[in-house]
Amino acid sequence: MLKFVKTLLRYQKVSYIYMVELKRLLIIKFKIMITREVYLKALDIVEAYHDQVRLESLNIKEVVEPKQKLKDLEEVEIGDFVKCVFVHSASTIHLTKEKKYEVINTDNYRFMIETDSGKKKWYHKDNGHFRALN
Repeated sequence: MLKFVKTLLRYQKVSYIYMVELKRLLIIKFKIMITREVYLKALDIVEAYHDQVRLESLNIKEVVEPKQKLKDLEEVEIGDFVKCVFVHSASTIHLTKEKKYEVINTDNYRFMIETDSGKKKWYHKDNGHFRALN
């Protein structure tokens, strides 16, 4: 019977009421007295389990920064930022992936940014390199 108690203590998912009932049954029916030390250890395990369950029930979620919202490149205005999402091998000296570039000028079909090489270049608004940041 003592082996059974030790197994329960290892299991750690025992409710407080169950532990009290177990102690009562052991004392009354089997005339086995568990030590106060073993009983207190079992209560500590039960309390730790209840704390864990309480935290899980609160549904604590980690804080996640919201993703930057994107708008249509057709709506880009001077002063807005565009993000480079794709770079062709020929453009690697001018553009950096995931970098934000400020729009310097715009017309109906194109926008102008200053590239990494320091040049001001026009890009078409239907270009797949960029996404407009909100």
